[in-house]
Amino acid sequence: MPKLDFQTIKHLETAGRHTDGDGLSLLIKATGRKNWVQRLHHDGKRRDLGLGSFPDVGLSLARDRARENRTLVADGKAPLSGQMFKAATPKPQRISEPTHLFEDIARAAHQHLIASGRLNNPKNKSNWLNRAEKYLFPVFAGIEVDAITSGQLLDLLEPIHNAKPETGRALRLILKRTFNRAKVRGIIKSNPLDGVAEELGTPGKSKVRMKSLPYDQLADALALIDETNSSPAAKAAIRLMALTGVRGAEVKGAVWSEFDLDGATWEIPAERMKMRQGHTVPLSKQALEVLETMRETYDDEIVFPSVLSTNGKLSENALTRPFKLCQIQAVPHGMRSSFRTWAAETFGVAYRDAAEQVLAHKTGSAIEQIYNRAEYMEMRRELLNAWADYLDG
Repeated sequence: MPKLDFQTIKHLETAGRHTDGDGLSLLIKATGRKNWVQRLHHDGKRRDLGLGSFPDVGLSLARDRARENRTLVADGKAPLSGQMFKAATPKPQRISEPTHLFEDIARAAHQHLIASGRLNNPKNKSNWLNRAEKYLFPVFAGIEVDAITSGQLLDLLEPIHNAKPETGRALRLILKRTFNRAKVRGIIKSNPLDGVAEELGTPGKSKVRMKSLPYDQLADALALIDETNSSPAAKAAIRLMALTGVRGAEVKGAVWSEFDLDGATWEIPAERMKMRQGHTVPLSKQALEVLETMRETYDDEIVFPSVLSTNGKLSENALTRPFKLCQIQAVPHGMRSSFRTWAAETFGVAYRDAAEQVLAHKTGSAIEQIYNRAEYMEMRRELLNAWADYLDG
């Protein structure tokens, strides 16, 4: 199974050989230069072939070259090196055979719309490409389409969406066509644009971003909170929020009948979820320890009870107060963002849908939401177990 992704390669600095799989490696020299190397057995000898340097040769192209070499060797033919690939392969037409770079796929999508007659107005043709060249290509220059995240798209589109709504809508259409083209060709598994329009909201009214900490600061923040004089229930609720990615309202209303501690799951009913859909939360051993402590500490059907409130549940202030006491520049809800960033940087795009499911976010188009009932439970459990271990470490 491949081990590398674009973001990992981009930030790798350690000299040595970094394996991607199937004989393909990224060799980083002491000078920082990054070269693709493929190890093959041919004519009874082991050979290391250079396939080109990064970023001139991206991850997808390196894998394609390595795959072609394996096919050549299996057919009894000699494999090719990076320069031989350039000589043996005629330069592809960008429109009909694009690379996996965002710009190439976007240009191919533009030409396809023209060829199919869906973009035949001269003004629309030029506007489509002009907007892409002004707003999109500079941002995603040299970036492969499968490395682009929903967060990057949201950061790009939000200021345009609020200042120039018409331009924002046009850019979302360009992005939609581009990612759809990449998806149907198997380059990406899911469309990172899905859900972005919902997050953007009404033009001119920016959504309030909850203050969050970089994920590598969250463990220290939780340790500080544990030292405050806040109630044990509030501190435990905050820790469970951090470990599971649930919202404050969901943890404040938790009752013991929702938990299966033996099965390590928490079933939150639809009426307590923001999207009004029931949500199953896999529980790590660290989350179970929090719950066991609550069961031993309080004799109440409410998991995190409060003696100060009229309904017996923690208030919003009970959760935010410890952050203020410690002068932590974040709010409890922001821990969801800390988790999501960690998941993206640690597990990459392969776990994107599972990470979104952890946060109970909808993914895919309306049609996909109807037909795709996958809940990624095992992947979500893997994510949350690794996240809990990370916070412990």
